[in-house]
Amino acid sequence: MCIRDSDQAAQQHLRQAARQTVTDASQPGLAPPAVKLQTKLSLALAPLIVLSLLTLGWIGYIKLRDTATERTLREMQTLLDQLGHNVQTTIAATQANLELFSRSDMLRRYVLTADETARYSLLQPTLLKQFASYQDAYPDYYEVRLLLPDGYEDTRSTHGVIPNVTEEEADTPWFRELREAPEDTVLNLLRNPDDQRMVLLAARKLRFRDPSLDPLLAQPVLRGYLVITMSLDFLVRQVESNRVGVNGSIFYTDDRGTVLFHPQRDRVGTTLAPELFAALRRAVANGEPLNAEVDGVKLLFQGRRLQQRLFLFAALPHQELLSASRELGRLVASITLLSIVITVSLLVLLLRYLVIRPVRELGRAALEIGQGNLLTPIETRTRDELGDLARAFREMAGNLARSDEQIRQLAFYDPLTGLPNRLLFKQHFDYAMARVRRDGRLVALLFLDIDNFKWVNDTLGHQVGDDFLKEMARRICRAVRQEDLIVRGGVAAETDDVIARLGGDEFLILLKALQDPRAAGTVAARILRHLGEPLLLADHEFHVTGSIGIAYYPLDGDTVDALIKNADVAMYEAKQSGKNNYRYYSDAMKATTLRRLDLEARLRHAVEHERLSLHYQPILNLKDGRVVGVEALLRWRDPEIGDIAPGEFIPLAEENGLILPITAWVLREACRQNRAWQQAGLTGLFVSVNVSGVDLKQANVHEVITAALRETGLEPEGLTVELTEAALMSARDRAAPILEDIKALGVRIVLDNFGSGYSSLDRLRRFPIDGLKIDRGFLANPPADGGDAAIGDAAIVATIVAIARNLELTVTAQGVETLAQREWLEGLGCDFAQGFWFSPAVSPETLPGLLPELAPNDAARSKPPQRDPA
Repeated sequence: MCIRDSDQAAQQHLRQAARQTVTDASQPGLAPPAVKLQTKLSLALAPLIVLSLLTLGWIGYIKLRDTATERTLREMQTLLDQLGHNVQTTIAATQANLELFSRSDMLRRYVLTADETARYSLLQPTLLKQFASYQDAYPDYYEVRLLLPDGYEDTRSTHGVIPNVTEEEADTPWFRELREAPEDTVLNLLRNPDDQRMVLLAARKLRFRDPSLDPLLAQPVLRGYLVITMSLDFLVRQVESNRVGVNGSIFYTDDRGTVLFHPQRDRVGTTLAPELFAALRRAVANGEPLNAEVDGVKLLFQGRRLQQRLFLFAALPHQELLSASRELGRLVASITLLSIVITVSLLVLLLRYLVIRPVRELGRAALEIGQGNLLTPIETRTRDELGDLARAFREMAGNLARSDEQIRQLAFYDPLTGLPNRLLFKQHFDYAMARVRRDGRLVALLFLDIDNFKWVNDTLGHQVGDDFLKEMARRICRAVRQEDLIVRGGVAAETDDVIARLGGDEFLILLKALQDPRAAGTVAARILRHLGEPLLLADHEFHVTGSIGIAYYPLDGDTVDALIKNADVAMYEAKQSGKNNYRYYSDAMKATTLRRLDLEARLRHAVEHERLSLHYQPILNLKDGRVVGVEALLRWRDPEIGDIAPGEFIPLAEENGLILPITAWVLREACRQNRAWQQAGLTGLFVSVNVSGVDLKQANVHEVITAALRETGLEPEGLTVELTEAALMSARDRAAPILEDIKALGVRIVLDNFGSGYSSLDRLRRFPIDGLKIDRGFLANPPADGGDAAIGDAAIVATIVAIARNLELTVTAQGVETLAQREWLEGLGCDFAQGFWFSPAVSPETLPGLLPELAPNDAARSKPPQRDPA
């Protein structure tokens, strides 16, 4: 009622203003003076415009010509930088691989084995297989050799059939250079005498100390050389596939000017003129282009020095630059002439539209505004009296329209996002219901909840939270309000879907006139894709997910409140099933919801009354078979429903915040139990406790650990904290300082389930972790099984062990269930292991009696696997 009264008052005020404007305009004093119009016409003289356009055209041509030349130079520089970077990266990778290959335990054993019979008959086949595996991983390494200190070729692995000119390399120049070089790694660019191909010869001195012969503090002794012959065919592909301009080219030379690789094969092997090559080297040293004439053709050169004996050059004919400039000049001249013709023509039309059209537009606008059309367009844009009058009309109409819109916004729209509020949503819902009853189509209600928004709001502040919600609203609108024949089915524009903000991070989407019941899922999936696009806000990058519940009218409810409630239930089911998805409402979800509510209440009661318990699984040192620690595993047995799996109640605890007091209790109890074992004479064990991503987001988690150590009297080295890669990702930039605080306490930090997430080597280097735990999934198929999956998993495990070794981290394998797995892990050099092969998780009372059974002996190694009685 108040809105209709306000509309009527606004329209009456507008009509009065329009009548007053018409009256004022009829007065003689408001007529535009003739002098002012004559002045404007005199300024629109054609010669002045023609002269200006010609001047601008000439200036534009000069600027564009210079810009085109600079762009060509930049393109040449970019191409050289890119190709040079690729070559440098390849060389650096080869050098790094050479260093990595030289650390092979198999290579060390082979070189240090003095018995030639054992070395050649037993070890050499295995070493050759290892060399072949390197070549499979890097096909360009077509020859891998082991040379003895005197230059004799001891072992050689090749791709394909390659002749071997000699096995004695002692007198070759490259070997003498390798032997006399002060550094251990030497890279040489030369022509391979075996097949006459230009190659990169990478060699590394093998210095090992023989523990059985050499004194303990003796320096490593030179035992031989590991040599990789790398094909440079990729440089041939580079020069053939990359060109400069249309007729330009790139090519490689050595340090004497001999062309090594060129797109024109007849130039390969030729030598540049000494004066030209000297000038090119000076230009490379100064970082400048060079203009030179070769075979009567003027060329523009740019170059890079990639290695001591390798140069990369790009050459472009000057004629190509000049032809581009001439073409550009013709284009600018054509555009300038066309602009002159168009401008003069417009001058003729200017007289027609300068006076007559503005007057007509103002008359039409006055009539429209007087009839209540406040948003009628007024096209006059001049700065004379007619323009002033037109701007006054627009300002008046705009003020009236803004007042009307403000009233409507306050009543029906959310002030933060500008979306309809619950009141307007219900009105649209009632209209949709009336239409459905007429044509029998479906109406779907989507309930959307942004995942983890509370963390954004609490951590980064309400201002960032508001900006976050605004962007989410824009993305939802962009996802829904687009042409979609699957959903719309050709319905007219008045049936456009409605998006509303229910409050907080909850949104409602009403899809009207659906022909296909599956169409709502199509829209939901599209919304999730739009939400998932990376968002940069307040120097933070967000990867947003959402959970959507879908309910249909009249199938799932005949009122808006019933549909919202049922869609909310479906949304929770989507969140429980992993988030970032959608679910349709069903009656079975009510039972699931009731089960969750009951389980949550029981869990709260169990936490309050400390009815949770810990079991402990031994962790063994694979080198000597000793038990060095235990992992604390949470257990919950409800008096009425029995055992509840951790996979069911821990995610529930993380969602409702109970994980924080649970983690605090687990830390205290695990520390207390370890201290009790120590006092009973069971010393030397550490206890490992898992910390979730929710715990890691709390800035005071190190205070909780400090309190547990202080209250129980356990030394920090008796506690290890385990956290997953997912936990690190969820905490993002906050993780590093929190882990530094934990590390400062003296507590070890282990990254759990490594290999199943997205950890990078850079992250491992930045975070203060002490060890890695290999995900149990990689141990399911050991290499002895022989399947492709086993080979892939074995390679991953071996890589993880190698990474940990290079980063000086310990490695623990979890889920060891067979003797084959144990022996395989021992062979890889894995440090620790746990699993049913050794022992399941046991109660704290059982563990002391179990440890003698796990003491290192042959019987313990060959015992059958145990199974957790739980």
